[in-house]
Amino acid sequence: MKFLRNVAGLLGRSRSKGSPDLAGLALDLLRAGRVASRPDAPAESLGAVVSIVAKSMQADLCAFLLFDESAGELITQPGAFGPGGDEEDLYRMHVTNRRSSSVRVFLTGEPFVTGDAQNDPRVIQEYARRWECRSLAVVPLTVEGRRIGVMRVGSFQKDFFTPEHLAVLDLIAEEAVVLVETALLGQKLAEANRRL
Repeated sequence: MKFLRNVAGLLGRSRSKGSPDLAGLALDLLRAGRVASRPDAPAESLGAVVSIVAKSMQADLCAFLLFDESAGELITQPGAFGPGGDEEDLYRMHVTNRRSSSVRVFLTGEPFVTGDAQNDPRVIQEYARRWECRSLAVVPLTVEGRRIGVMRVGSFQKDFFTPEHLAVLDLIAEEAVVLVETALLGQKLAEANRRL
């Protein structure tokens, strides 16, 4: 409910060209919640959330990187990069690599945005160029005060993300973390059932 109230508040603001589709986002996240809660479709859940985020933010790339405590790494989850994404580009980033904007956001909890990822020294430019990403936004995923990872959203356009996009990304992160945890729990349960 808090999410819907926050979206309603943002909807009250004037919507500029290129700003996120908040009404569609709210409906899509509710649908994703239904998918994530289905025990027969855990693998589809993260991909559904990624697609919803990318669509509502009018972004070209989207990924969830979740913290693997045993490896000390942020790991890109399957389903990343939304429609037409390339699963071969999934990567792992050790949390000691402070060159990574994702690692810095994970460690500090502070969002990161750049309008020129391919030339910004705060970004590992090799990845930005590989994915043709010009603009990049990274926000923390937090559950009950504990960070579990980050959400990365990118655009092929330079200087794409506005303050309105960041406000929406913060809202999405609050809700998406519940869907991500539900999807991961579903995957673990499905794996346990297969082993039995």
